[in-house]
Amino acid sequence: MGEYQLALKDFDRVLQLKPRHFACLSACGMVYQAMGLHQEAADWFKLALQVHPTLADARTSLDRIERNEKVDALLSPRISEVTAAIRGETAIPAEPFQDSPRVSWDVHRELQEGGRDDGAVVYIFRANVSHPVAGDCAVRSLARFHVLRLGSGLVHPSSFSMDGSAEFFLEPGETYRFCWSVVLGEVLQGVAGGLLVERAGKSRQGDQDLNLASHTGASIMCAAVISRSFLQRG
Repeated sequence: MGEYQLALKDFDRVLQLKPRHFACLSACGMVYQAMGLHQEAADWFKLALQVHPTLADARTSLDRIERNEKVDALLSPRISEVTAAIRGETAIPAEPFQDSPRVSWDVHRELQEGGRDDGAVVYIFRANVSHPVAGDCAVRSLARFHVLRLGSGLVHPSSFSMDGSAEFFLEPGETYRFCWSVVLGEVLQGVAGGLLVERAGKSRQGDQDLNLASHTGASIMCAAVISRSFLQRG
């Protein structure tokens, strides 16, 4: 943290001499972003873009911050609904949009040769995402989440960004497959999860661009009792 504060002091000295130094304004945003202070970072990127509207790094960073804020606002209530369902308090919620991508998945318990000395249990999750042919535009991945119910009764929700190297785009009729692993200290008893996607581009009817805030759907994977349905791998 000390290095960040020193950097900000240096930038402040520069900005006292040249208040419109866009590279320095953007650099302040980068420092605040590295510190985890995203709102402050966004404010500095906006200042840099007021001086230099086409500054690519500042624009990209600001877009990422605003996108993550919207994703959190959309995903948090969905995770709460699914967490309540995996605890047995409610039913698994229905998908909010009929033309959302369909997600199927399976879960495999990895059998380690000779066993593991640390008692860890490894599960492999494989997901298949299919965008319906009837979909009116492409979709882009934003985030995924899963809620685990462990043998001890503990329920643990987790969410993960799906941008950068984890990002995918699907045109209507296309399919995407991906997988991930989870290492646990006890047996998994139940799991549910979901995928948050953004409608990207324009609809087939030529409507205006669909935006994240009002046109994002969450495709919810079906709950599974893992102790009955997972496949073991040697």
